[in-house]
Amino acid sequence: EKFNNKTNGVTHRRWLLNSNPELAKLITSKIGDSWIKDMSQISAFKKYQNDEKVLSKLEEIKLENKKKLAKYIKEHLSEDLSSKVLCDEFGVGKTYLYQLTNELYGEGLAEHIRKLRVHKAMDMIRENKNIKISAIASDVGFDDYSYFIVIFKKETGMTPKKFQTSLRG
Repeated sequence: EKFNNKTNGVTHRRWLLNSNPELAKLITSKIGDSWIKDMSQISAFKKYQNDEKVLSKLEEIKLENKKKLAKYIKEHLSEDLSSKVLCDEFGVGKTYLYQLTNELYGEGLAEHIRKLRVHKAMDMIRENKNIKISAIASDVGFDDYSYFIVIFKKETGMTPKKFQTSLRG
């Protein structure tokens, strides 16, 4: 059987234009827009590899992308935040997503999300000392109540119930 290489219709250049428009704009401002129709033309951008202004702008774009990722995670904490969902949302590959996460938080994506969820759970308990722990688990994005208890204890050194009791005085 012969291998027939087909894509789902998304070329590298279309992907770049849609997933990182600021980067595409920077490239176009430096080498023109011929790369959009002929990706081999993007090699002309290499001459800017030591240009301090361009490198600074690239860092600025990367920082903005990190901020967008952080904002999205915070706003969608109770939803599915798997690497697949985030890659689809931001149009990036897993390797780049993991690199961004490590640069932004100094830890892995899943670990960071778990910590955020535990901290949100702690805030919810502080706000309502009588809230049902089972309600908190799903509200902060844990589908499995038992797993929530394990992760909460790992992060805080106590179960959510014990944390709640400690706040009641």
